[in-house]
Amino acid sequence: MYRKLQALLVVILLPLLLAGCKRPAGRMHAIYIIDLTASTLEEARAKAFAGVKEPFDKGLLHRGDSVTVIPITGDALVESQGSISRFDLPTDREVYDEDLNRLSDQVIDQLQKMQKTAAEKPYLYSDILGAVRIAAEEFSTDKPGVRKVLVLLSDCVNDVKQLSFKTAPIVANKNAAKDAGKKMAVADGPVFNDVRVYLGLLRSTDLKSMSPQRREGLETFWTEYFKQAGAKSVTISSDGPGQLAKFISSQDPVAAR
Repeated sequence: MYRKLQALLVVILLPLLLAGCKRPAGRMHAIYIIDLTASTLEEARAKAFAGVKEPFDKGLLHRGDSVTVIPITGDALVESQGSISRFDLPTDREVYDEDLNRLSDQVIDQLQKMQKTAAEKPYLYSDILGAVRIAAEEFSTDKPGVRKVLVLLSDCVNDVKQLSFKTAPIVANKNAAKDAGKKMAVADGPVFNDVRVYLGLLRSTDLKSMSPQRREGLETFWTEYFKQAGAKSVTISSDGPGQLAKFISSQDPVAAR
């Protein structure tokens, strides 16, 4: 496993070397929220991790950019502590690119831990709203001018004792979901101002068991929530990891379903 990840990281970081001075204006902060809960299929979780790596593979991230990976757990406030990974791509090159070698070791170590957790002991509950609010906290520390991207790779089914989207009336239909998303965003405030949001759906047992009407309500809730919270754009993709690189490279994404 270590050798495979090490080889993969060489491929991931190579575009940074080749990109040289060809960087987009301004720094980008990309936050990835990945669903590690039991409802998502193991294959879907593996594709989510691959989706995080693809922008590196294709040279879409550059020196000076930052990447944050937040896992969806059963209780974001308690279980996310110590499990959030932050990677800052070095601005200046060092001799023999020693900085990238160090980053490679960090990425290997962190992703190994997250993959092991997801495979061996997926969380039974899904505190997606908690993870989203942690992402808002992460963005709040960025300086002005930073381009912000939020990627949510999940079935988007919030499922905790206090609020489960599997049964909650607020996502039972499109109209109820729109009202609920707006009210929750107003309560949270404009915490996603100028953020480009990508909702990449992952296959799950919960999503499969839902009626088409509730699925529509689910998408409506998240779209309305992020828009009312100030998001610059909201893109929903039924092929979550598959359309991610295209989204990262675009400036004005169009919603994909």
